[in-house]
Amino acid sequence: MKKLILLLIISISSKAQPIERIYKVTRHLTTAEIKTGNSSPINVGLPFPGIGKAYEVVSASVRYNFNTVTFNCGDGSIYIHTENLAIINYQAATTSILNFPYGNYARAAVNSLDVQMVENKRLFLTIGDDSSIGDGSADVFINYRIIGQYVADAALIQDTIVTITSPQLLNIFTSPVTLIPSPGLTKTIEVVSMTDKLIFNTTAYAGHQTLIVTTATATDPQAVGTVLNQNANCKHLMINTAPGGQTQLLANQPLIATTQAGNPTTGDSSIELHIYYRIVDY
Repeated sequence: MKKLILLLIISISSKAQPIERIYKVTRHLTTAEIKTGNSSPINVGLPFPGIGKAYEVVSASVRYNFNTVTFNCGDGSIYIHTENLAIINYQAATTSILNFPYGNYARAAVNSLDVQMVENKRLFLTIGDDSSIGDGSADVFINYRIIGQYVADAALIQDTIVTITSPQLLNIFTSPVTLIPSPGLTKTIEVVSMTDKLIFNTTAYAGHQTLIVTTATATDPQAVGTVLNQNANCKHLMINTAPGGQTQLLANQPLIATTQAGNPTTGDSSIELHIYYRIVDY
């Protein structure tokens, strides 16, 4: 009995728990970018984080690289903020960096204003004022995390059920249906298995009947089904394909449903797709 209890405790305590990952990025600012850094905010260079996710600046620092002439951009503040938000809503800022005639590091202080993070928006840098003189440069070092994104010790299998209506199916090649949104920076959606279910109404689909489930912009689908050529309620396994030399998994792309060549021409039934998938660090 004691051995069994001990094994149970070990099993529970060793279960993988989601963890948050801290990333880092360095952005070099040229002389030209610094001079117009107020009127033309500077893209940090990170992609859109994905639906349901936002960037949070954990800490940041700036190194000013003095050359021969200092800038006249006010107090030289650099603000790190979410795209399209005013700099008053900054996540971090440094003060009086660019006016110092020597290299310097300054840790950014996090602001306490309310609206600082916005879903699926990039990070930008804005300087307090434009400058008419100056010839130095700067390097901005940012540590950040992606809110809403968790990385487990092992990729967790998730599942979702998506209903596609008849109007969507009749236009599915022209307007593919998003099944799972983009997973975020460096992540890709891998279909583990899936089934389809036809809820038959009165008229079978004709024309382009091969349904494919694929990563957007990939050259080959992850799953293929023939549910659209059925004329009664039915369920099927959708075959996962893996031909050599083709691209199926791409980072930060949604999983979509479409057909191989065109829209079906008739039909009035809906279908359900039951998808088991995992998010893989690509």
